[in-house]
Amino acid sequence: MIWYKLLSFCKRVQKREPENSEEVQSLLVEIDEVKKSIDAARSNFNNVTDPDSIDYYTYILKAYQVRHDMLIRQLKAIMA
Repeated sequence: MIWYKLLSFCKRVQKREPENSEEVQSLLVEIDEVKKSIDAARSNFNNVTDPDSIDYYTYILKAYQVRHDMLIRQLKAIMA
């Protein structure tokens, strides 16, 4: 559900031609990279069993999610 909302937001952003289009494009690329990192970390989290690895991937997932939220806020601020 969240990814669908993000995708629809990104499509709306791409239709506009703001003054900061290079910055917008770089943010969109970075958001996509963070999304891929989240998917990889989630997959790794689902495949580990020892407590240290679980803690590690929990921390990594939270860090990527915070970064993703920050990038989305930056993108919304530019588009506002």
